Amino acid sequence: MIGQRVFYNGSIIDAEGRYLVSDKQTTPDGPRYTLTTYAGKVALRNVRGESITPVPDGPKHQVLAAQARAQVVQGEFWRQFPPGTWLPYIHERYDRLHRDIDDLIRRNRPVEAEYTLLNAECFVGCISYAVMSARIAALVVAGDDESWL
Repeated sequence: MIGQRVFYNGSIIDAEGRYLVSDKQTTPDGPRYTLTTYAGKVALRNVRGESITPVPDGPKHQVLAAQARAQVVQGEFWRQFPPGTWLPYIHERYDRLHRDIDDLIRRNRPVEAEYTLLNAECFVGCISYAVMSARIAALVVAGDDESWL
């Protein structure tokens, strides 16, 4: 288990996230682990095995046609909701959707980018809620993907 990527979901709520297992200790009440950030800094010590879940190995998710999909969503949003029909911050969110998707992909968060695109596509009616739900349920954070879902 040492060197494996894990997700910590224990009693320290502020520490929830992804870590690497750097050390394992055997104690009378079971194994305890030391978790480090991906940069190698020790983050948590004496973590119970029940508080961590292994991140599956495998290929990262690939967001297919991200820019084309974002452009379709933006066009449909502007067609349905011309400027001034919604609050400005909602229009700004859709105006910068293509940049946000690129930013998520650059920051190694492709599953989060796919999730964002699926929600936007559903909102403007490109896909149904049932299709969106099924595709989101099929998303898997694997390997070194840094997405938060």
